[in-house]
Amino acid sequence: MIRKVHKVDPLCCPTCGGRMRIIAFIEEPKIIDRIIRQLKLIFVAERPPPPQVAQHELLMAAEDRGEYF
Repeated sequence: MIRKVHKVDPLCCPTCGGRMRIIAFIEEPKIIDRIIRQLKLIFVAERPPPPQVAQHELLMAAEDRGEYF
């Protein structure tokens, strides 16, 4: 979806242009917060994330349309 919305391939290495691949997904909020703090990143959400059910439905709809590869 990032590729379609922003017209940028998120798996293209910005340094060498090579193809990157996803090796893991981090889903635990505590771990994500710890990484953000460690990297001294600032993250402010524009709006709260959708409820878990709505998020799951959005992912399923995207898979049905072939937006994930």
